[in-house]
Amino acid sequence: EGIVRYAHRAIAGLTFRPVKELIGELEKITS
Repeated sequence: EGIVRYAHRAIAGLTFRPVKELIGELEKITS
């Protein structure tokens, strides 16, 4: 549930967030 929600936010974020920021968020979650 949480993962799906995050993925949804990440996909929406792709339209207005810098890629570097997105990668940083991913690294925070996976570490």
